[in-house]
Amino acid sequence: MNNDKLNEISSYMSKLLRKSFGRGPKSCQAVMSDQFLVIYVRGFISPMEEVLMEQGQEVQVEKARSAVINHLIDELTGVIQVSLGIELEEPYDDWNF
Repeated sequence: MNNDKLNEISSYMSKLLRKSFGRGPKSCQAVMSDQFLVIYVRGFISPMEEVLMEQGQEVQVEKARSAVINHLIDELTGVIQVSLGIELEEPYDDWNF
């Protein structure tokens, strides 16, 4: 797989997160195997999420992030299809706060 294309996807994801949350991740890296495309996002929590987490409101943070991320996945899916020429079958996100 072309590393330049994966770097473009990583950069695009960082920009999407920054635009949607007001703060981007510390790092974002896309890697690909034969069957999977994984985007690792590290050091990413918005100031609002941080306050809510400190107050024990993890469920609310997960619900809000899920709503925004599902919207971003739709946009990112199109970029991935154009950049890599592949069709994503089943997007999945998992956040470890």
